[in-house]
Amino acid sequence: MRRKGLLLASALLGTLWLSAGVAGAGEIRWVKSLDQALQQAKRANKLVMVDFYTDWCTWCKRLDRDTYTNDRVVQLSAQFVSVKVNAEKEGRSAAQRYGVNGFPTILFLTGGGEVAGKITGYRPPQPFADEMSRIATAHREYPTLVQRVKANPKDGTSAAKLTIIYAGRGRAQQAEQTLRLAAAADPENRSGQLAKAYNAVGDLYQENQQFDRAIPLFRQGLKVSRTPYDNAYSRISIAVCLFSQKRMKEAEPDLNAILAMPNAPAEMKQMAQRMLDYMRRGE
Repeated sequence: MRRKGLLLASALLGTLWLSAGVAGAGEIRWVKSLDQALQQAKRANKLVMVDFYTDWCTWCKRLDRDTYTNDRVVQLSAQFVSVKVNAEKEGRSAAQRYGVNGFPTILFLTGGGEVAGKITGYRPPQPFADEMSRIATAHREYPTLVQRVKANPKDGTSAAKLTIIYAGRGRAQQAEQTLRLAAAADPENRSGQLAKAYNAVGDLYQENQQFDRAIPLFRQGLKVSRTPYDNAYSRISIAVCLFSQKRMKEAEPDLNAILAMPNAPAEMKQMAQRMLDYMRRGE
């Protein structure tokens, strides 16, 4: 699942530059240009990991310093063709084409240039690596999932996983269609995938600032969630949507619920507390 809501929550509340095309032991191998990366990805059937950054972006520099030097992130980067693009210089047209206007933004593109995944904002090493792994796995599984759902629309697990992929690729109509199949086949979320599917489609609408469409999806995700992470993710996403609509007081119950959860992820508890503090400072 993409995490756009977490970026806004952090907003309320590095430079160790890795030169393009140069890598030694323990470093990500960055190729020299986006065009070169797309060509290599097409030949190797890999995704391109594109880091859109700017010279003034403090969080971009922190990503360089803390995340891109992490051993697991470096290891996982071998599954991608990686490239850094300055969104205000040589990458201006690419940033405009993909609608990138916040930094850092990391897009995962197919060799044909289609968006297959996105990481918005700074992430510490572990969450960043987890998302890299999920996106790489989804890319490998995508053709198989399409065939499985086509052959058996009642395969709720496959439909939910395919929903997440469609949402990550910005295909709202297809994501909604497979989400309906997933919900009909597995309404109680026995597979554990349905909540993630609701949240993924909610993310897509939230990114497009369609908050009235996103909130009910996050509410459905919350209703069927089976893990503290999915529960907290639905709640923090609802709160972010409400903050975006200047309905901050309505977000308070969900934020307090996250703080009261003993097993909620620490990063989400911190975001919830910061959002509550922000609200109280404005009173």
